Amino acid sequence: MLYGDLDLSRHRHAQRYRHKASWLPQNPGFLPGMTCREHVAYVGWLKGMRERDAGKAAPDAIERVGLTDKLNSKIKTLSGGQRQRIAIAQALVHEAEVLLLDEPTVGLDPHQRRRFLDLLASLRGTVHAIVSTHDIGDLDQTFDSVIVLASGRSRFQGTVEEFAGHAAPDCAPGRRLESAYSVLLGAAE
Repeated sequence: MLYGDLDLSRHRHAQRYRHKASWLPQNPGFLPGMTCREHVAYVGWLKGMRERDAGKAAPDAIERVGLTDKLNSKIKTLSGGQRQRIAIAQALVHEAEVLLLDEPTVGLDPHQRRRFLDLLASLRGTVHAIVSTHDIGDLDQTFDSVIVLASGRSRFQGTVEEFAGHAAPDCAPGRRLESAYSVLLGAAE
C-alpha cells in the first residue's frame, strides 16, 4: 500500500506511514480494563506519538466525539454507541492525514451520527476521509465523491451528483441516491 512516497511494504517506511494514516475497522478492538482516556492515548502512542503527547491529545479527541463526561470511565462500562465514538476518537487522536473508516456510524443514534458527519465536514481540506458504508442517506450532504464496489470490483466512481444521475427516471425525488445504488448494482427497485 502506497501513500505519497511511503510504501507500507518497506519496513523503514512503516512508522511514518502509521503516523499519516488512521484506520477504524468495522469492529474495533478495545482494552476493556483501561479508561477511555488511557485507551485513546495508548492508540496514539501505537501510532507513533510520544507517550506524553498522546496523553495530552486523548482528551481533545474524546471531546470531539462528545464523550468528555466519560473520559475516566472504563471502556467496559460504555454502551455500544459510546464505544463506537471512542473508536472514532482513537482514529482522530494522532491527527492523521488520511482516515480509513469502515462503517463508522454503526451503533450511533441519529444525533451522534449527525455529530460524526459534522466532524467529518470540519476536517475537510486538512484530512482525507475514506468511508466505507452501506448507509447512503447523508451522502449528498457530507461527501464529495462516491465509489460503488460489488464483489471487489468498481461499478461506479465519480461525484455525488454523477452518482445520483444513475437513479431510475421514475424514482421519488427523496430516493434518488437509493435508486442510483440499486440501478448500479442491478438490483430490482
